[in-house]
Amino acid sequence: HDAWQSGSAGFRMDSRLSGQDRLTLQGDYFSGSFDENYTFYQLPTAADPRYSWSQDSRARADGGNLLARWQRTLSATDNLSLQLYYDHYQRTMTVLGETRDTVDLDFQHRFALGSRQELIWGLGYRYSHDKLAQTPYISFSKPELGVSLFSAFIQDEIRLVPDTLSLILGSRFEHNDFTSFE
Repeated sequence: HDAWQSGSAGFRMDSRLSGQDRLTLQGDYFSGSFDENYTFYQLPTAADPRYSWSQDSRARADGGNLLARWQRTLSATDNLSLQLYYDHYQRTMTVLGETRDTVDLDFQHRFALGSRQELIWGLGYRYSHDKLAQTPYISFSKPELGVSLFSAFIQDEIRLVPDTLSLILGSRFEHNDFTSFE
């Protein structure tokens, strides 16, 4: 009892909106099912003397994502990028079910500082919502949870010896719902 079937499809479109602007749209979808076999154990009782039994079942996993990215060239050494990403995932099993939705937004700006230095900085936000299904075998006191992650970064690349040696300095700052500021 271990058969499985899966399929997926996707697309990508790249477009030049103007001499300065490019747009990328990309998406994927997948769906599958698979057989499961569980063995359950219990203490025998007079009403049910079995100490174990097996159960065959079928599980499913489905999901997809969509990405949109806009890029603008301001000059030969200066560009911007804005990206939005959405992901949906759902899995159904005998012992556990899960649905997760994630949204991610990122902004980046890259530019030159003179002829030997390049700076890149950015901001990001991610929200993920998870919902766990209650089953006869597993339950959760908080079956739904949404978490946020805010981020910012800066990175400076200094070319000490062109095409041979660079010094890269950077830092990332994050705030999340579990550990606060990092």
